[in-house]
Amino acid sequence: MPPAYRRPEPPPLPDSVQEIADVIGRAALRLVGALPRWRGGSPGHESTRVILYVPRKLRPDHRLVQIIGYPAALRLVQAFGGEILYPANCNHWAKYLRDARVIELFEAGASVRFICAVMGLPPSTVDYILDRRPSPRPGRAG
Repeated sequence: MPPAYRRPEPPPLPDSVQEIADVIGRAALRLVGALPRWRGGSPGHESTRVILYVPRKLRPDHRLVQIIGYPAALRLVQAFGGEILYPANCNHWAKYLRDARVIELFEAGASVRFICAVMGLPPSTVDYILDRRPSPRPGRAG
């Protein structure tokens, strides 16, 4: 029986997100993930950017409260109130979590077709993720 999949260590947070995480903890990832993305650049060289304005005063109905809860939003306002922050978009974290979930589902016995349906991914992406995992897929070289 092949050894069970062990999720690799998560990538480090970018400094701009770690600065927020030092104040509000893991809610920083939820916050960055919920922020709108701004696209820029020339065709073929486009990138996304995340921009966050932290208000000086916090209202209970503010979007920050909806995303991370009042206590974390209040800590954010106390630390960064009135500032515009430019946290990294954390795409590498999203890919890390996506890839780990695909592998966990596969190791638990899910078919590629099921994984595609659940994760909303094309078969080629699932195959690519599974081919790169530390323990190779049965029946595949490498």
